[in-house]
Amino acid sequence: MSALSPEPSVSLAELFARANALREQGRWDEAVAAFRAVLARAPAQAEALLNLGLVLEKLGQFEEAEATYRSALAAQPERPEAYFNLSNVLLRRGRPAESVAALERALALRPDFPEALVNLGNFLRVSQQLDASEAAYARALALRPDYAEAWVNLGNVFRARNDMPRAFAAYERALALHPTLAQAHLNQGLAYLVTGELLRGWQKAEYRGDVPGTTPTRRLPAPRWRGDEPFAGRTILLHAEQGLGDTLQFVRYVPMVAALGATVLLEVQPALRTLLAGYPGAAAVLAHGEALPAFDYECPLLSLPLAFGTELATAPAATPYVHPPAAHASRWRDWAARILPPRVGVVWAGNPGHPNDANRSIPLELFRTVLADFAAARFVCLQKEIAERDAAAMRACQNLLLRAPELVDFADTAGLVAQLDLVIAVDSAVAHLAGAMGRPVWLLVPFSPDWRWLLGRTDSPWYSATRLFRQPRLGDWQTVLTNVRSELQQRYGPVLG
Repeated sequence: MSALSPEPSVSLAELFARANALREQGRWDEAVAAFRAVLARAPAQAEALLNLGLVLEKLGQFEEAEATYRSALAAQPERPEAYFNLSNVLLRRGRPAESVAALERALALRPDFPEALVNLGNFLRVSQQLDASEAAYARALALRPDYAEAWVNLGNVFRARNDMPRAFAAYERALALHPTLAQAHLNQGLAYLVTGELLRGWQKAEYRGDVPGTTPTRRLPAPRWRGDEPFAGRTILLHAEQGLGDTLQFVRYVPMVAALGATVLLEVQPALRTLLAGYPGAAAVLAHGEALPAFDYECPLLSLPLAFGTELATAPAATPYVHPPAAHASRWRDWAARILPPRVGVVWAGNPGHPNDANRSIPLELFRTVLADFAAARFVCLQKEIAERDAAAMRACQNLLLRAPELVDFADTAGLVAQLDLVIAVDSAVAHLAGAMGRPVWLLVPFSPDWRWLLGRTDSPWYSATRLFRQPRLGDWQTVLTNVRSELQQRYGPVLG
């Protein structure tokens, strides 16, 4: 007898208990069937609807989960847990405004709801409302002082203010309460990295695949190489794991692995396959999704700094280590011959899907103050995608050359970057590309930077030709852009003015 057609003698309570047991065991498909059997008898059973929605979320069936939570609210309109769960799934579906509205409704119904307070704090922190975010976490902790996840998020507020002593104290409190909490270890690791304690940071960064909501650790049919296993004569797969910028930053380690005597297979994102084909030290370069040959070990590119025990003083900093393919370089060399120097590439926004994009990207309407009043046709847009919010400002930028249709992948972008005198960019994959090519980069860094840019420095241990322009205060891009414009005038004024 299946869970969908239970024996008539089985009570509704027994059916519900069976469904919950399956959910607790992680037997998601069976749990779905069991909860549907409960609802076949009691369609308005709100508790079953809520738990079914949670299981559907586990299965990635977010649209159906949303419908299930709405059914629970139809059955019990004043149920704060239903609004809370609905908020979570709306966020997963890319509808943040509706998600916040559902969360606020949950808190209106139940003000002493610590999980909802933490989620509200997270929304406020991402939107850079740090004081309000801190207050939400403090309310949650007043209700539940042993709430380890709330301590982690409070630490993230302090880190966003560059208040590192208080950030470390909050992470330590979280770990004292929950020693195996992956998000506490990871965020503590990011704090170590941004303060230059790289070895401790790399170790903690290994928790990155265990944090809910992040890309899970990839399961591959070979042991992880951690730097101390001799593997001369063996084959290792080095694979990209996160963003394009991470791959471009850490591909520098490939020749170091090959020098230990291994045969290296390098797997990268499809957009980087042509650029990195034939990369030094790699016996083969594959695009993610291609069939993999046999290998004896594997290691994500982001774990290589730990394997080599990299510290600030030992970071492999020689550039250039990435070069455009000859055909791409030649094509853009011909184009550049028709454009009077200086040629300045610009990037004002990164990937909009990045969780920190609101902190690192700049609206073009503001960024274009860098371009104003300079001679026409010498600024080159290095972005493939132009956000809708930037469309009107783009039409007003008469001195910005658009080459997006010709930038098929990063081999094309590299060919173009090689012909530029300077790249001005926010923290993005193009900034990493230009840095890896040894091109002069002026990097525009938010007040609370990504870990790799450290704190308080105007240079980078990773890219020797990169100069950092930092926000002096949270959200203050205007000062950064004013400084960049002044530097441009000093450097190129006689030519551009």
